[in-house]
Amino acid sequence: MNVGVNSANIKEINRTLVLKLICTNQDVSRIWLANQTGLTRMTLSNIISGFTQSGVLCDVRDLATTNIVGRRPIKVDLAETSPLVMGINISRDWCAGLLMDLKARRVKKVTYRLGGEDTAQTLMSKILKTIERLQQATDRKILGVGVASVGPVDVRSGVLLKPTNFYGIADVPICEMITKKTGYPAFLRNMMNASALAEKYYGRGRDIEDFVYVGITNGVGAGIVSGGELFSSGSGFEGEFGHSSINYDGPKCSCGNRGCLELYATIPRIIETVNEECAANFTTIEEVSEFCRENAEARHAMYSIMDKLAIALASLVNIVDPVRVIIGDEGSGIGQSMIERLESEVNRRILARNEKHVEIVRSDFGAEVRLIGAATIVADQVFTAQMRIDE
Repeated sequence: MNVGVNSANIKEINRTLVLKLICTNQDVSRIWLANQTGLTRMTLSNIISGFTQSGVLCDVRDLATTNIVGRRPIKVDLAETSPLVMGINISRDWCAGLLMDLKARRVKKVTYRLGGEDTAQTLMSKILKTIERLQQATDRKILGVGVASVGPVDVRSGVLLKPTNFYGIADVPICEMITKKTGYPAFLRNMMNASALAEKYYGRGRDIEDFVYVGITNGVGAGIVSGGELFSSGSGFEGEFGHSSINYDGPKCSCGNRGCLELYATIPRIIETVNEECAANFTTIEEVSEFCRENAEARHAMYSIMDKLAIALASLVNIVDPVRVIIGDEGSGIGQSMIERLESEVNRRILARNEKHVEIVRSDFGAEVRLIGAATIVADQVFTAQMRIDE
């Protein structure tokens, strides 16, 4: 709930609320901010003035209202001098970096390939090279570095633990090394939680308090936002949604269990299944989705996969009670008709099927969500008043 309080001892809370609303909404006017926060005109004016003087905000002339008779609304936006946030995404294939402002407007992107020849030392070298190249792209202040990594990770100590199939790389104190070498504060989260933060502030989770982000790539993971807060245990093992068993008598998974969702619903497995069923040679989920529109056999194969995903999602919905599920990363390339099938099946299976309807939507970010999420880790520090933007 966006409600400010006119009291001197919570000045920082009000400042943070105003800044967050400006950064996570478009075409923000002072009148709109006053209505959203309940702050007095003087309190709001003082907050905006303080941010303007420090080079964070600026007033924007609304050209669309030039011919309107009477007083035109004054819009507020981030200034071109406002500080930036940096994100690093570590996957099994890439070390990528993104520099963006607090409205998620991209400034620079850098990518390095990862492979079997990499070690903990070469990984850190690529991370630091990424940071250096991003630094060179701007003369604006950089608030910090968020790292969204393949898990598990230790959020509290900022250590990458021992991901499976990650070239033997383990126990890397990523945040400590970044801060030691660059001076920037650094924060680490697993990729799914970082992606959920991106959706919370800038994506399909902006207008709701309770949602689940499901990222589908060569694995399946989930980030949970409940009551407007990201669920995080601190151990980095949360969100392993792909290892939900949907068939106790199914094939054995690499995790040791049987019938895990990841055996059926990762992007590579989806493509492989459709190729096998249709004697095809597709390489992307977009190609598969397009083919499903015209081929009944492909649709049948995809329906079976969506039904399996629905079994796992229904169990998750029964536990955390979201109003929306966001399908993201490469999974956002799944066709709309299949998303509708998934939504129908989930709602048919959930316990509260007679009382509520869970919406299932595709993320607007695609595979970029991991990078945006990494940078959003730092933005979250600002929006939750744990870091001041103008210090």
